[in-house]
Amino acid sequence: MNQYRTINKWRTIKPNLNVGDVVLLTDDLVPPATWPLARVTKLHEGKDGLVRVASVSTSRGEYLRAITKLIKLPTTIEIQNDAEEPSNEE
Repeated sequence: MNQYRTINKWRTIKPNLNVGDVVLLTDDLVPPATWPLARVTKLHEGKDGLVRVASVSTSRGEYLRAITKLIKLPTTIEIQNDAEEPSNEE
């Protein structure tokens, strides 16, 4: 019996990037250890209101990148908030 298989890849909504976030610019042609750091300077929303593209600034200039090619790095504030949240494990 033929049935369609549900693909769950884009079913969960994740928080959008924010202006000022620090990100890594991924590149398939170079090793991850050499990916440059960048700061998000502007967000570009799609017709559905979700961020699809971001303007990022690096030491070498300003670029437009799809958010699928950006990896957000945690900040010290986010790390502190994660440490303060109580654990539900008992």
